[in-house]
Amino acid sequence: MISAMNTGHRGSMSTVHANSPDEALWRLETLALSGARRVTETTVRRQLLAAIGLVVQVERVDGVRRVDRIVDLANNEAVYEC
Repeated sequence: MISAMNTGHRGSMSTVHANSPDEALWRLETLALSGARRVTETTVRRQLLAAIGLVVQVERVDGVRRVDRIVDLANNEAVYEC
């Protein structure tokens, strides 16, 4: 997924199941490091930051999904919190 996102095409979307935006990035990093290709932790982090601009966390509240938080990775800050 990260390799595909880094091919130069504008815009991409994917999902990952996690409890927070930080945990989602940690899960992606862990998955990349556990693969058959051996890359360094630094390389994986650089690829993630180059490929992902925003993390949108969606939660289910009373049976309805809603956006809970949007995090801008370039500035490492929440740009929207419900």
